[in-house]
Amino acid sequence: MASEEERFTSEVDIFIGTVFVAAIAVSSGIAVFEASAGRRWSAGLALLPALLVIANWISTSYVVSRDTLRIRCLSFGWTIPLATITSLRASRDMRSSPALSLNRIEIVYKTGSVLVSPKDREAFIRAIRRGQPTVATDGVV
Repeated sequence: MASEEERFTSEVDIFIGTVFVAAIAVSSGIAVFEASAGRRWSAGLALLPALLVIANWISTSYVVSRDTLRIRCLSFGWTIPLATITSLRASRDMRSSPALSLNRIEIVYKTGSVLVSPKDREAFIRAIRRGQPTVATDGVV
């Protein structure tokens, strides 16, 4: 590995991508309508959902270092020691999570679990296994 860390972006599937684009379009449309009516404050407020969706799209990522997995989504973050990860399982669970695709990996660790959707699943799993070679895998890759 050339550096100490590997960064992975989230996969965005058609379903969630469509929801995001629709939210941006509706929010922007309302903002244009409000601005054309001279209601600048309302227009600004109407843009907030679009900005939130865009920020979510840009910020969701996963960084695997020698001994930790750091997950970032908007202002939320998780740091999971690799030594605590017990299994990686394929999932299509729709729970809210730092994953922009329904093609997910459930990371089970000693104190909980989290769903992620790295674009390059194989490289992500390899990176996790470098730091936690005994991690069990169920239906991933």
